[in-house]
This record gives sequence, C-alpha cells and structure tokens, in this order.
Amino acid sequence: MNNNLTYWYTLAQTEHISVRRKNEIIAICWRKGLNIADFFLASTSDWVANFGLSADEVQHFAKAQKELTNNAFIVENLLSQGIEMIPITSPIYSRTLKKNLSYGSPVLLYAKGNTALLNQDSIAIVGCRKSKEVSLQFTDRIAQKASEFEQVVVSGYAQGVDKRALEATLAVGGKTIAVIPQGIATFTSGLRTLHKQIVCGNVLVISVFPPQAGWSVGLAMARNTIIYALANEIYVAESDSNGGTFQGVVNGLKKERKIYVRMPGDYEKCANGILIEMGATAVDNNGVIQENKIDIEKQMLIKKLLSEQEMLIGKIAQILYQSTDTAAKKKAEHLLRTIPEVVKLSNNKYYIPQQGLTLFD
Repeated sequence: MNNNLTYWYTLAQTEHISVRRKNEIIAICWRKGLNIADFFLASTSDWVANFGLSADEVQHFAKAQKELTNNAFIVENLLSQGIEMIPITSPIYSRTLKKNLSYGSPVLLYAKGNTALLNQDSIAIVGCRKSKEVSLQFTDRIAQKASEFEQVVVSGYAQGVDKRALEATLAVGGKTIAVIPQGIATFTSGLRTLHKQIVCGNVLVISVFPPQAGWSVGLAMARNTIIYALANEIYVAESDSNGGTFQGVVNGLKKERKIYVRMPGDYEKCANGILIEMGATAVDNNGVIQENKIDIEKQMLIKKLLSEQEMLIGKIAQILYQSTDTAAKKKAEHLLRTIPEVVKLSNNKYYIPQQGLTLFD
C-alpha cells in the first residue's frame, strides 16, 4: 500500500501539469485496468501512444519519475506521523468533493483525524476574518443547528468566522472538518491544539497542498474552493466585496449550489446584500430562509455577465497554457491581471477559481 501511495504522491506533486490533466490520466488508467504505478513504470513511448501525452508532458513526468525513490521516504515519514493520504479513487475520498469539482478535484488529500467525516452530510460556514459580532453569533447558531442534525461543519481554520465555526461546533459536541491553507506537515501548532478532538474523532484536518508548503495568500484562495466543494450547503455569515468569501459564493452561484447568506442590517457595511441580489438565498440571524425581494430580470442579467466573464477567463487561460505566440501571451496575461478574481501566485503562475485548482504558467 505504501508503495502505491508513493506513485500517487508523485502524481500529485508533478509540476506544470494541471489538476484536470492529472485526473484525465487517472481516468485513462481506470478504463485500461491500470493503476498509477503502471503509468509511472511505462515507457515514454507508451505515455505518448496510450495516454496521449505531449512532448512537454513527457518531459515533466520523466522528471517526476526520477523523484520516486525520494518520494518513498517522504510518504513513509508522513505515514509515521499519522497523516493519511487519500487518492481520488479511494472509497474514503469525499463523494461531495468529486461531485462539485469533477475533473478539478484534488488528486490526493492529506488528512489527520476522522476520515469518515468526509462522506457525512455537511455544511460550510464561511465569512470574513474581521467579522462583526452579529456575524459571529450567526455562526454560533448555524453551527449548533448543524450539530443537532448531525451535520459536519466545514471551515477553513482562519481567524474570524472560520475559527468561530470550528469552536462553536466542538462546544456543542459536533464534528468538523478544518481545511487548511498550507501543507499538513507545517500545521504543527494547529495539530497540537486540536489533538484531543482529533483523537476523539470530532475533527478532521485536511490539506490538498504539498505537505511542506507554508501558508500563503494564494493557497488560502485555493483552499476556499475546497471548503465550498466539501459541503452540501454553504452558509455565509459576512462577506466583503473583494475577498475569498465573495468569490467563493460567486463561483458557487454559477454552479447553482445551495448558498444561504445572512441578511444584513439596514446600516450594515458588507457585501451580503450584493450576494443576495446575485441569487444567494437570504436567511435571518437564526438561519431561517427569508423572501428574496430581488428583481428576476436583474438576477438573469447578473448570471449572464458572470457567464460571459467565465468564458473570457477560460479563453485567456487557454492562450497562456497552450499558445506559443509570445505577444499573444503577454496581452492575455495583462488582461488576466485586470480581473479581480484571478490571483497572481509565485513563479508567474495564476490561480483561476473557475478552473478549480488549475495553475497556469
């Protein structure tokens, strides 16, 4: 089993190959009755003939192939720390995550705790780091209600609503999944803090990033995608107009997810009202659904504009990823930087929410 995980780890860590492409390779393996080890042990000619790899892809996988021995030691070390690695083909892997992200689903989950929580009914409670007290009280009530109905609460273990959701859930004996914006091997203080609850089976900590990756803004944005995709329903305590919470809701609405947003007070400064206008379901401070007094034509216009923007981002991404025209790539990159929801990462890579966790050079 450990040997097989080495191949999964190597696939997950192979650079310059999109998540979607990795999942396409996994699908080809499944159709041919092969496993990931068979893929990495194949010849370069087999990669081209049987998996349709391009010359660049062959080069990237050949480089990854040389890391197999070193990766075996890394895998052994992670397992010795009680960290589980869950491939996308595992029955333990979240069915909800796969349903919501499809080919954008992470190839491998790194987990510590009660992995059975991955396939239980779940909600996500999300919001700003600097949320008002009314939002935190809303978080408490939703967490309590979810626990009463034996729903797992998913959050991001960040300051504000995320931490409050986790703490409020545990305070009433509920269960929670904490999705962290860093590698699980660097989350040492958090694992110590949550140790007792992890041992009791009330908490599952998961990461989708390289185990040794430190916290970064880019990973925090990418982590939001996972939080939303792990949940059957999403509750928004408070959102500003340009952060990860707002963008997560926008992307969720495009996919017609069940998203409930706390109705803001008359003089409250936040973007909750905007999200409700865009089609999210309004709820009161207790999570009870309220009538959405929204112009239907306005909702349709907003959805049309969002759809057009998504198509534009997709075309830009395709140019950056596939084109050999330097001038065209420069123009596309300039246009990409003007779109607020696209996050510039290190090494000239971009995180594009509409493409799941795909990173483009």
